Amino acid sequence: MKKIMVAAIAMLTLTLCGCGSGATPSPTVIFSAGAHGTVTGAVSQAVPPGAAASEVTAVPATGYHFVNWTGDNGFVTSTRNPLSVANVTASQNITANFAINPSSAVLKLSSSLSLTSKISLSGISVKVQLPAGVTVSTDANNAVSVGVVTASGAAAGSSVTPAVFTPATVTAPATLEFLVWSNTAEGFGVGEFATVNCVIASGNFPAAGDFIIPAASFKPADLLLQPVAELTATLAATIS
Repeated sequence: MKKIMVAAIAMLTLTLCGCGSGATPSPTVIFSAGAHGTVTGAVSQAVPPGAAASEVTAVPATGYHFVNWTGDNGFVTSTRNPLSVANVTASQNITANFAINPSSAVLKLSSSLSLTSKISLSGISVKVQLPAGVTVSTDANNAVSVGVVTASGAAAGSSVTPAVFTPATVTAPATLEFLVWSNTAEGFGVGEFATVNCVIASGNFPAAGDFIIPAASFKPADLLLQPVAELTATLAATIS
């Protein structure tokens, strides 16, 4: 009888504490903030398996903006904010990432592919398509300011005709058009030919790939002023 009583007490203890019942422990979801921001809401949550974590919000510091959430154990990178994670089946660590608000972009324009032997360029006419919220400095007469476009790289020392900036419209993006022209009879070779300094308006976050040189707007010419069809344009943008 004593053994039966001990066994019964043990069974009752296991039942009350849930031990040995096969119950799955609740995963823990921990939310944290990367540099230059905070997270509001419950940052450490024990979530019943298959349930959803309660909503949290990423809050950027002044001068910064929210980028995305990244995490482990199956969490898929997300740009939702606020964020609620559904169907939690494993413990996860999730981080809110922030970046500084951009204010400028420096573009490096280059020609690519090898030039035919003994061929140099007399000049390159080009039009750059700018993303939303990107402009260039202009003076009181709306003319593009000196220094916005400079000849550089292989064309360093060449002249740049006054650039023409066309603001964006409802149906068309802003553009910047100019001509880099060699000051010498020898011309210049393939490679970087111009640097462009752009201004990014507050609240806009363009990516480097948003700056475009349409193929039809890139027009290199040889020393006989003939088109050089084998050349293409490349553009590298540094946003800061």
